[in-house]
Amino acid sequence: MDLNHLLSIQGMGIISITSLVSEIGDIDKFFSPKKLVAHLGVCPKESQSGRYRNPNPKMSKMGNRRLRAVLYRACISAIRFNPVIREFYLRLLAKGKAKKLAICACMRKMIHLFWAIWKYQRTFDANFASIKK
Repeated sequence: MDLNHLLSIQGMGIISITSLVSEIGDIDKFFSPKKLVAHLGVCPKESQSGRYRNPNPKMSKMGNRRLRAVLYRACISAIRFNPVIREFYLRLLAKGKAKKLAICACMRKMIHLFWAIWKYQRTFDANFASIKK
C-alpha cells in the first residue's frame, strides 16, 4: 500500500490518512464507496412514521465517531485547499443549503475520492475529478 497516492488529496494530511487506513483495514471488504460511507456513518437517515416524514434528514452517526471527527477536520481543510471540494461546497451553498449540510455532503464526496484512490492506487487529479458529465 502506497500512502503517497492518498496524500495527493489536498486537505488530507498524514494523520488523517493513517487514522482512516488503520481503522478501515482492508478496502476490498467495501465493494463500493457507498458501503464505506455507510460504515463511517456519514449517510443521511430519514425518520418517518406512518404519514409523518421529517423534511430534514439527519446524518446517521452509526459508524466510528473518531473517524467522522478526523474526516470532518479534513473536510474543513479540503474546503479551503481542494478545488473540487471547494467548488462542490460553494455550489451547495448557492442552492441555499445549510453550511453543516454542505459540509456533510463534502465529507461524503471525500470518502468517495478516498475510496477510489485507495482502491485503484492512482494519484488525485483535480482536473479529472472536476470534469462535468
